[in-house]
Amino acid sequence: MKKTCLCIALFIPMTAPFASAQEAGICEQAGNIAEVIMMARQEGVPLSQVVKIAKESFNEEKAVVDMAVLAYEQPRYSSAAVKQQTIQDFRNNVELACYKR
Repeated sequence: MKKTCLCIALFIPMTAPFASAQEAGICEQAGNIAEVIMMARQEGVPLSQVVKIAKESFNEEKAVVDMAVLAYEQPRYSSAAVKQQTIQDFRNNVELACYKR
């Protein structure tokens, strides 16, 4: 959880200019990104490929790369149910950290 908070702390500065009405959207966007990254992790996509795509998609945004590294520090599971739970937990932890900032 501490690493998730750190990742969100790095992600949030790029969103600082947004008004509070848009903060929910920012946290949802962070959750969406986290979900896609963890999905890739659980499917066995190499970290280097995820980092490359993240850098291309988010203009070298370090926070997104950090989020990918954080996801890859989590175990990979074989059970579909456990994979799905892991994906949702990761997304929820990222969103929670975002909303708590």
